Amino acid sequence: HSLHKLKHDHALKYLEQVVAYGNKKNVTVCLENLTFGFTCTPSAFLDLLKATGASATVDIGHVAASPVVKDGTVSAEEFITTVRQYIQSAHVYDREVTEHETNHTYHAAPGDKSVMTSRLSALLQSNCRWWLIELGNPEEILHTTSYAKTVIK
Repeated sequence: HSLHKLKHDHALKYLEQVVAYGNKKNVTVCLENLTFGFTCTPSAFLDLLKATGASATVDIGHVAASPVVKDGTVSAEEFITTVRQYIQSAHVYDREVTEHETNHTYHAAPGDKSVMTSRLSALLQSNCRWWLIELGNPEEILHTTSYAKTVIK
């Protein structure tokens, strides 16, 4: 427990320093939520953003793979809504998937339009200024773009 607290305190301290330096240079520092760690729950992510003054890059695939979303504690949309006032940018795809046999992690393209559009609709309620479709396959990128176009009119 004490090692976790020490790591968290160091993360806070150094992120505050990076944000202060970015502010001096007129650069917005964005912290990305990850699937595990200090940013994998909406409340912990929000606490880091509030404490350090950082903005957020929301990775909706990491949101979908977060343990608290996977177990139904919160929905992906609730996760996004919790930090919406800090969101400046987003990484868009369906979810981050880890193959258990190989431990290989990859980004999966959306298969369900309604799931993707509800997450994107939640992003539209934020200050999100740009999105990156974080997929490598051109067909999957175009498919995801077509979903996004139905939300952004």
